[in-house]
Amino acid sequence: MSLTANKTVQHLVWNVSPGGADAHGNALGFFAAPVDMPVYGWGPPSVLPVVENNAGRHQVQKRLDLFAPPGTTVGHNDQIIVDGTTYEVLGDGEDYTTGPFSYQPGILIKLRSSEG
Repeated sequence: MSLTANKTVQHLVWNVSPGGADAHGNALGFFAAPVDMPVYGWGPPSVLPVVENNAGRHQVQKRLDLFAPPGTTVGHNDQIIVDGTTYEVLGDGEDYTTGPFSYQPGILIKLRSSEG
């Protein structure tokens, strides 16, 4: 069985600026221009309970699982645009190609978006 990556999302890679950090010690950087990334598809978004953020506003978070072919790489600070919504990459992609059988389904990429 062979899967075809016949869907496309946009991948924005986070690039760290040399020698820069903010007041909290976080590396300063920028997102590269979006590039097409072929994927198998994605699951339905799950909406997390509404939470109140520090500014007293209500924030809605969505989670999404993205299914990508073997060899796909993402960084934990990258962003991915799926159907017009920009998501943050959570962690690194989960590699499911190292099982005991010859079937190598690919990479699971966990995503999150926040509104509010």
